[in-house]
Amino acid sequence: MRLRTRFLFWFIGLLILVAENISAQKKIFAPGLPTDPAASPGAVSLYRTIQSLQKNKQVLIGHQDALAYGVGWKQTDGEWKNDFEESSGEFPGLVGFDLGELELDQPVNLDKVPFDQMRKAIQECARRGSIITLSWHGHNPFNGKNAWDTTDQTFPSVLPGGEAHPRLQAYMKSLAGFMKTLKDDKGQLIPILFRPYHELTGNWFWWCTNSASPQQFTELWKWTHQFFRSEGLHNLIWVYNVAWFNSGKDVLRYFPGKGEADIISYDHYAFDAPANNARYQEEIRFKNRVMDSLSRQLQLPWAIAETGLERIPDSTWFTSVLAPILQKPAPAFVLFWRNAGLQENGNLHYYVPYKGHPAAGNFRSFIRMPFTVTLQDLNQGRKSKSTTIKN
Repeated sequence: MRLRTRFLFWFIGLLILVAENISAQKKIFAPGLPTDPAASPGAVSLYRTIQSLQKNKQVLIGHQDALAYGVGWKQTDGEWKNDFEESSGEFPGLVGFDLGELELDQPVNLDKVPFDQMRKAIQECARRGSIITLSWHGHNPFNGKNAWDTTDQTFPSVLPGGEAHPRLQAYMKSLAGFMKTLKDDKGQLIPILFRPYHELTGNWFWWCTNSASPQQFTELWKWTHQFFRSEGLHNLIWVYNVAWFNSGKDVLRYFPGKGEADIISYDHYAFDAPANNARYQEEIRFKNRVMDSLSRQLQLPWAIAETGLERIPDSTWFTSVLAPILQKPAPAFVLFWRNAGLQENGNLHYYVPYKGHPAAGNFRSFIRMPFTVTLQDLNQGRKSKSTTIKN
């Protein structure tokens, strides 16, 4: 009788665990408003677009510095050439830029993109209907060295009350000043996905986890969020971004709170294709499952904020390797990194095929898959968006 009773309790407990797991899997993403209670109509509309992409398993496809330069060329004012469009036939639905060195009041960013040209490019994207995302490889306020400087004691110094905090404030003031000039043809601030302190779970930037405790990072994030709101920049959608993680706990350890971030995301690159293709797929699938679970838990959209395969040595990589891992579950957006072209070391650096590249046809096929979203799709909604790609 006692054994039978124990078995009964064990069986009931097992049924409860299974039911809870099924309930969690069935829990759907519920749309909400941005964290900023004074969010502009444009920011609210942008957030709803991202939420709609997530809900419908659509993946917005973007490219970093798309309108700044490409392989073998640099942008001419008013031309708006880009490798993405030349190889795929469609304009990117998402375009990224970086504000690094704006904090130093330099005329060009760390990738030699003139800020005046960046402003015009952002305005052109807004005019066409593309979405803009901004990152910031900002200098270390503690000693003025670049973003990759991880000098000890940086964090205590840059937080409110620290000796380097005034310099951080000055840095942010410069960023905010530029952002205030990013207006559309009606004079309204252009809504932007803002991704500060990116890849924070790495160990290569001054704001990464090897330099800060969770409490310190959270304090920095909250201060930054409030600073930009106090500057009247209610057009920003805040993107929390990580690099390495082995579990949802790793992602949430430094998470500033649902009221502080609008989107969760991660960066992950492919290497050594085709030999490493299976490993890349396995890693992305794992991270996507973790992010999808957190998305349902937090009721926030999730995305892959940076990815790509440098120089694309596998000509079928986009459809055979990447496409199958962007569904079930699907990120709201994916941003390919920049096409910097010829580097000082003599190597070519690019992540989207240029016109005539062996992978250009495959990229075109990828862009025209039912679930991928470009500018044309944002403006026309011409695809069903519900097709699942099988490996």
